[in-house]
Amino acid sequence: VSSLEEPFDVLNLAPLSEEAAEFLTESTDRVELILVWVQRLIIESHEDGLLPVPAPILARVFQELSRGVVHVNNVRKIACFPF
Repeated sequence: VSSLEEPFDVLNLAPLSEEAAEFLTESTDRVELILVWVQRLIIESHEDGLLPVPAPILARVFQELSRGVVHVNNVRKIACFPF
């Protein structure tokens, strides 16, 4: 955890394998790593029929996830370079 990030309590790591939890802990950019995991889970769920939604809705989901990461990065810039 960098000096700019505050640690958060983790409620339940049971769904993660021990290797995944360790990889996440050691990651330098946990937000982007989790984003990739969520995107992968969405795609796999869609392909398996667990998430049967039309392609335009999935595209919008990915667009909103992307916008969220852009906002996170903007906040990081402000935190690193106050004006």
